[in-house]
Amino acid sequence: MTVTVRKATSGDIETVVATHLRAFQGFFLTMLGPRFLRRLYSAFLDEPTGILLVGEYGSAVSGFVAGTTNPQGFFRRLLARQGAGLALSAVPALLRNPHRVGQRLLAAVTYRGEPPATRPDAALLSSIAVDPEISGRGLAGELLEGFVTAAGRSGCQAVYLTTDRDDNVPVRNFYERNGFRAEDLIVRDGRRSMVRYVREIGQALEHR
Repeated sequence: MTVTVRKATSGDIETVVATHLRAFQGFFLTMLGPRFLRRLYSAFLDEPTGILLVGEYGSAVSGFVAGTTNPQGFFRRLLARQGAGLALSAVPALLRNPHRVGQRLLAAVTYRGEPPATRPDAALLSSIAVDPEISGRGLAGELLEGFVTAAGRSGCQAVYLTTDRDDNVPVRNFYERNGFRAEDLIVRDGRRSMVRYVREIGQALEHR
């Protein structure tokens, strides 16, 4: 089947949210529910520094990638413009699990994308997901390359992301195979170890 990557439209948001829910079962953002996710991914679509691409496998949208070329500005404006709506969307999850959700929401107030000190101008790849039913068929790699290309066209010289260090070998191998190098470690909530990966835009890949 043909794989195509394109810019998302407002008509893709529901599919993006559904793909997120299937791909990230048990994750914190998934706990916040579809209303929260609609607001979040719509912001990547509407914000001038946002990047939201979808991947079509055949004729169906089966994956997406989201991020921003200016993480600090993006999350600052998101909080200012959408903070109240995002908080209201998270209320059901907060009532179900007040301690965990409350702590994470408080942390989100100060989150600005955690850019690497060496590349403060790098684009942030915030989320990438493929429908589990077609995992392993090349769509994730095409989405990743599409994001790197879009970030480069916006003037960025590098792309970075964070992912779990522990029990996450396939994901880390995927990024390393696609040109990302582990730069440093971030410890969240005093216990969750995250690896920050960076890829210079324009570098040739030795292995895919």
